Amino acid sequence: MKTTNTRPAWILACILPMFLQLGIHSHVVAQFTDNPALNTPVVTSTGEQAQPKIAANPNGGFYVSWFDNSSGGYDMYLQRMDSDGNRLWDVAGLQVADRTYSSTVDYGLDVDAAGNALLTFRDDRTGGDKITVTKVAPDGSFPWGSEGIQLSDGLNFVANPGVAAVSDGSVVVAWFEDGAVPVVSLSANGDLKWEKTITDPLGIALSDIKASDAPDAQGEVLLLMRTFGGFTTPGRLRAQKLDASGNSLWGDTPIPVMTAGSLQFGNFPDFITDQAGGMVIAWYQSFPTLQTYLQRIDASGSQLYQEGGLPLSQNSSQLRVDPGVTYDPETDQVYAFWVELSSTQSQNGIYAQRVDASGSRVWGNNGLTLVELGAEDLQQVRAGLLQGEPTVSYVNNSTPSLQTARLTADGSFAWSSEFVFLSGNGFSRLQKLNASELENILVWQAGTDSDIYAQNINYEGKLGLFDGPDTGVELSVSYNDAWNLVSLPMESSGALPGDIFPVSVPGSLFSYDGAYSQESSMSSSIGYWLNFSEATVTPFTGESLQQNERTLLSGWNIVGAASTPVQIFDTGNLVVPGTTYGFNGNYTATETLEPGYAYWVRTTGAGVVDLVPAGLAQQNVKKQHVSSKDLKEILGHSFDQFELKAESATGTFSQTFFFNGSLRDVPTGTFSNAPGEVPNPLRFTLPPRPPSGSFDSRLSGDRWLTEQSGGTIHLQNNSAPVTLTFTVKSASSSADSSVYRLTFLDGPKTLGSATVRNGDTTDIPQGAEQILFDQEITSEEMPAMIELLQNVPNPFNPSTQISFRLSEASYTVLDVYSLTGQHIKTLIQQPLQQGMHSVRFDASDMASGIYLYRLQASGHVVTKKMILIE
Repeated sequence: MKTTNTRPAWILACILPMFLQLGIHSHVVAQFTDNPALNTPVVTSTGEQAQPKIAANPNGGFYVSWFDNSSGGYDMYLQRMDSDGNRLWDVAGLQVADRTYSSTVDYGLDVDAAGNALLTFRDDRTGGDKITVTKVAPDGSFPWGSEGIQLSDGLNFVANPGVAAVSDGSVVVAWFEDGAVPVVSLSANGDLKWEKTITDPLGIALSDIKASDAPDAQGEVLLLMRTFGGFTTPGRLRAQKLDASGNSLWGDTPIPVMTAGSLQFGNFPDFITDQAGGMVIAWYQSFPTLQTYLQRIDASGSQLYQEGGLPLSQNSSQLRVDPGVTYDPETDQVYAFWVELSSTQSQNGIYAQRVDASGSRVWGNNGLTLVELGAEDLQQVRAGLLQGEPTVSYVNNSTPSLQTARLTADGSFAWSSEFVFLSGNGFSRLQKLNASELENILVWQAGTDSDIYAQNINYEGKLGLFDGPDTGVELSVSYNDAWNLVSLPMESSGALPGDIFPVSVPGSLFSYDGAYSQESSMSSSIGYWLNFSEATVTPFTGESLQQNERTLLSGWNIVGAASTPVQIFDTGNLVVPGTTYGFNGNYTATETLEPGYAYWVRTTGAGVVDLVPAGLAQQNVKKQHVSSKDLKEILGHSFDQFELKAESATGTFSQTFFFNGSLRDVPTGTFSNAPGEVPNPLRFTLPPRPPSGSFDSRLSGDRWLTEQSGGTIHLQNNSAPVTLTFTVKSASSSADSSVYRLTFLDGPKTLGSATVRNGDTTDIPQGAEQILFDQEITSEEMPAMIELLQNVPNPFNPSTQISFRLSEASYTVLDVYSLTGQHIKTLIQQPLQQGMHSVRFDASDMASGIYLYRLQASGHVVTKKMILIE
């Protein structure tokens, strides 16, 4: 016989000081640890947080909901967690409904296939007690509006709503109202599809609702209900299945799961689905004796065990309550666990039973004893499944402690410690989730402070971060000839580049920490430039990377990727949104970091970020503003654009530049900016130029967007055929008359010029290092005075471009002065033709400060300021 596994009483006294001494990076909000004294906080606000529920997110991670009384009213709250236990929203959670109740009833939580959380609850925000259902998107927004959808009129008493996201994309909600169970189906957009009411002569209330998870499910929903009237009304379970149109599939009246006895008053059992269109139910009756039962109902509505349910034990000298059940569809076996009581209810233990497909009790007529009867108060039995084997969790209120065990098919303990200790905090409302075949997650309301905590446990009986068994890295990555951004997708230190990449060019490995540094060897997690003599596919095998933190400097960084596709999780808001770039012949903005490659990332300061599995779409994953296709369409409405295309042996590379527009005209939210707020200018910058030999193009100031109508495009390694296509902003009312003059320069030498109109494409001469562009002005539109443009970039270091326009040919002087009027340098002193002109001013030998530049031409003088920074 087995005995309970407890922990010394001093463990609670150690929780707080241990928590305060824990060294956690500031960027980590919370995560699962392997220390049972440091469970993961879901919410630790003031006041009471009550009745947590947990539901898996099909896109990764899970949601936890609760009632929050920190400001009164038991408001409805929700938190989104990633698979590591990190909170993805505000640490206080997301307020879903600001209510004014002084007590609570049950509510419902589910998640649809798109990862939207669905919540239904009693609601008094709009007057009366109504049932509300709302949808919460992964980014914390409310697709059905902040008030959700009210499903009742507020005239009757309503309670205990439940919600199911069914397979056809619709949402089904049921609740108790006036002795019956109304059921409503809504489309994914929140439109009413159908509604019906289920009744019973004794009165009936909802106990649980879940979507059918059969492979061929077509929108069916399963309901478990209990008869519910006065204190003397026997509480008996009823079951029904509805199709996508609301028709009853299990008969005109619900199936009588219980035919005798009664549930305890206030007990509303739940059920689990069997992945075949049926349900598995475990319950206990309080009359005539405390006894636990089990029943299976298949997809057709047939009860597979004996009428009234299969008793889990035939030991009539003892009692039993609080069953938990799990089902393994691979073996068609049901596993049940419960609290066993002595006849006087003075002692209790934990027992178990396995029931096969025929309804036979495999572990004996009296079940297995996992924890011997004793004086300790054992409660809240919860069942789960790990790798096809059952797990049982229970609370010892006497210690207190939360413990979990895994059993094999023959009833033996799978872990050497038998039970694993998960926490020593007080517990109520314990919930358990089969997060995967390899991990269970439990959440509860802490008994000592009414906060909500979570803890995971994996198939090995271990707590803390868990990525599953490491099967190692085995993948192949394609690289272009010439330069590539690379990283090692497996654990390695001191690897020679020639050993990993046989066709790499010796001496071409460079890292970056504010400047390029030549390296002789490579290490995991670090990004490098590496030159290849030919295109190649490189195989990688080895141990998966365990370190998914990246330490970043202020400014640009080359970040090594991981062993699987990942995204940047940035709780410290270090990364400038939209500045994560990969390189495939040219720079391309991205969100996902693929194994084997490296990426440029720009930050506003030094710090640490995490790499998390791609596809979580969580709030703090630093997103590219919008997709490149959508971005081109959005900016193209307000900005003129040039698209440069370079043809080479490895493919066609393109870069689009936007100019002659205003960011204030771009729709709010395109760059996550608030209304009237100009986006961070750093997000329009490009990483440092790639090594010599790679094609590159960029506007002055290393940008891809400028609001000015003229400027310079800088080219590197312009040896392949390059074309430029001009497109006028779609908002322009004079697209046909908009003309740009292009001048192609190779250093001081002019290689040619071109004039382009909307839709024109022109060839760029090979060897051109600069393309000067400016809007050409007709004689009718020519300004009466000269025009001096603001230097670009500004501030600058060490050089900047100064451009100006002449309305007629004139002798022209362009000088630089200090603020005190001291002449510094003459940049131009010669006759110039009408049109646009530019000159580069190099201030390498000058001190930082504010300077003036003055243009004299055609009898006019114009002066502007510029700032030289260190």
